Amino acid sequence: MGAPPALKNYHAWLCKNGFDINSPNPTNAFVSSFYGNRPLWKTDYSQGIVVKVDGDDDYYIVMECSSKNKGYRHTRIVLTLGGCL
Repeated sequence: MGAPPALKNYHAWLCKNGFDINSPNPTNAFVSSFYGNRPLWKTDYSQGIVVKVDGDDDYYIVMECSSKNKGYRHTRIVLTLGGCL
């Protein structure tokens, strides 16, 4: 089925914030200010939110896809350094 169009939103956010799609490295220190505060990005196709693991210091970026992404209705994708889950 391929990647959802919303993945372009994540790539655009990476580039806008000085990261690279070939070697993304948004650190805990960078994304922690967004946790519980505001989304990293929000478009018609997706929004990126920061979640935190209970009892841990790690933050993760979760991309929530809207129904505009064919085949990925209301999907949540965890974005990691190794790819998407």
